[in-house]
Amino acid sequence: MAVALVAVAALLAVLPVPATSWRASRVAAQVVRAPHTVLQGAGTLPRSPKDVATEVSVAVGVALREGRQRLWIVTPNDLVFGLFGKPMGKQVLGNPDVRAPTSLLLRCERELAYLMVEMFQDYAASCVVVFCDRTRVKAAEKDWKTAAVRPGRIVSGLSELKKPVGFGKGAAAAGAPKVVIVSRPSSADLAELAPFAEELGLDAVIVLLNPQGRPEGYFTAFTMLDNPHPNWAGGLLYQAHPGPWILGAAGNNGEVKVHGTSKRRPTLDEIDAGFDKVASDTNWFSGGGVAAALRRRGATVAAGAVSYTHLTLPTKRIV
Repeated sequence: MAVALVAVAALLAVLPVPATSWRASRVAAQVVRAPHTVLQGAGTLPRSPKDVATEVSVAVGVALREGRQRLWIVTPNDLVFGLFGKPMGKQVLGNPDVRAPTSLLLRCERELAYLMVEMFQDYAASCVVVFCDRTRVKAAEKDWKTAAVRPGRIVSGLSELKKPVGFGKGAAAAGAPKVVIVSRPSSADLAELAPFAEELGLDAVIVLLNPQGRPEGYFTAFTMLDNPHPNWAGGLLYQAHPGPWILGAAGNNGEVKVHGTSKRRPTLDEIDAGFDKVASDTNWFSGGGVAAALRRRGATVAAGAVSYTHLTLPTKRIV
């Protein structure tokens, strides 16, 4: 299975260079030249799951080359990449009034974790993926058993992470992981992870996928957050490092339009003000219906209003 991603070779800056360094150098050059780096600087948005996957891999690669080894990634909970299972055809994401089936959410969680394993494929044997329970681990093992790249370990909970030798004598000890991918960690998980992260030090990269809250000490490499403000239904906050932060909302055709960019992450007050301006713009020439998928929570919705299809992404398999 060959995933259409740019492998992360920037890890070489902090980890031992393997014998296949010629391949890593070639991939590193691909990271620099990847066409989606233009998307980041242009203030535009990905249009497909494949675009999202590529943007994530490029952003992670750039962050690693800058020496950042504690990373934080946010994607929509119900974004299917099409790695395993049936193709989705067309996805409608970000509807604040509809919760996706649990089975779909779990599939999305596994696929995002596998994308990260692919990105660190040169260190797969030293990679540990952490899910919150055995049910998720078993499902991942089933999905990934025939995959071309497999992590060294898949564990349920951070307590299993400390079982192998390597912790207690520092990351240089035999068996210590080089890459730790933690899926959907809670605040309690992050507190439990802190001493392990300190022991691993700079000899390992830790990536948090869709963590609870905003973890301290971790760098935001990629954010694609639907419904980013608690007082608004709809809308999108997006950033792929090192590109700008983008605030968007969907029109009546479900396509997200960019309504503002910033060099730093906007505060909730700034997002609120931005959405208020977008929602109140009725000028036809500004793109009538641009706020069709954006409303202040509690406000009356006119009959026939468009649904919140603000992240309608055509889906094709990316493997």
